[in-house]
Amino acid sequence: MKLFNTKLIIVGIVSICLCSLNANSVSAKSLSEIENKYNNVGKMVTNEISNFLISKNKKDVQSLTEDELSQLVFRVNDIKKQHHNIYVEYDNFLRQSKNDRNTWNWAGDAFATVDRWLVPNFNHGHAAIASRDVNATIEALAGGVQKIWDGNQRWDHKRCRAKYHGMAGGVYRIVGLDYNQRISASDYASWQIGKGYDWLFWTWDDNTFYCSELVYKAWRYAGKTMSYSNPLWGHMVLPADIMLSPDTYLIEDWLTWNNGNYPSGSSCLKP
Repeated sequence: MKLFNTKLIIVGIVSICLCSLNANSVSAKSLSEIENKYNNVGKMVTNEISNFLISKNKKDVQSLTEDELSQLVFRVNDIKKQHHNIYVEYDNFLRQSKNDRNTWNWAGDAFATVDRWLVPNFNHGHAAIASRDVNATIEALAGGVQKIWDGNQRWDHKRCRAKYHGMAGGVYRIVGLDYNQRISASDYASWQIGKGYDWLFWTWDDNTFYCSELVYKAWRYAGKTMSYSNPLWGHMVLPADIMLSPDTYLIEDWLTWNNGNYPSGSSCLKP
């Protein structure tokens, strides 16, 4: 009887080991397949940018006019929307945990637009990072880094500009950060409140910030360095880079925002 029980135990242990090995193999294979799909979408984004620049006879994104830049972002957004499930699936594999969301679920995500607001002849647009506080954004503006408590509503103007005037924009999430990490990104941005605006742009310290630099460094602090191409001065990151990066995907597409309803209170005029 003891011998029989011992055999059963051995068989059970072997079965468990084999099942565990098989499950790990399936997980590894699935992750490899998802990574390949994600990388293929990234190549599609990169190729779209390259082909567009060739068609416009431009050497880099910074050389595009505002209208051309919007056209390019719209094209890249189309790719990201078509393959949204791949981004989400890959993002879920990279996340370590999923906690209950008792704060704004956009915390740590980026608001970005190509709509210029500061330097008329420079296609830089604007970017902000969502605070952990509901509807608030943290933005590097001319007056320095600030928390805009009704930031989500204030961005209605940019949503309207995207929807009715062809100015590309949206809310973007970077892959690879779980919710806690996105909260960390938001917190990093909060710690910079009160610091000045980086008017030199090519400086790369943490004493001053321009808008997209704040978003980029917040994500990097939280654990994800966003990839982007052809940076000015070796590292400058533009709002367009956030929208065009193969590492980001759309959380809110402003072309289809608000189900076609005109935003009340926005200073943007419907054509």
